[in-house]
Amino acid sequence: MSEFTLIVGKRIRKARKAKNLTLEELAERCGLYPAYIGQLERGVKNASLYTLEKIACALELSLTDLVGNSDIVTETAKTNIPADCRSIICTLPPQSHELIYALLKQIINLER
Repeated sequence: MSEFTLIVGKRIRKARKAKNLTLEELAERCGLYPAYIGQLERGVKNASLYTLEKIACALELSLTDLVGNSDIVTETAKTNIPADCRSIICTLPPQSHELIYALLKQIINLER
């Protein structure tokens, strides 16, 4: 087990427990198996970036929050509006994503 894998696993567990989610509930949100989430939390398995992004989204975190080095995160990174927006959007049903995208395009066109 690498130190990185253990740190990421601890962060997943800490965020899951902070949201009062069981392994089963988090797994359901991510489309993964509870046993696999448990293995990630214990640092037994390495996850792909795609899987880590799914977990971060389910936990309403940015990928940086989940895998980044917390010792070097700057204040601007902690208030990263795009990452915060992404986290919020990820909690919405997929059909809402297209509506939000269309709305953002209209807002951008108004500003030009």
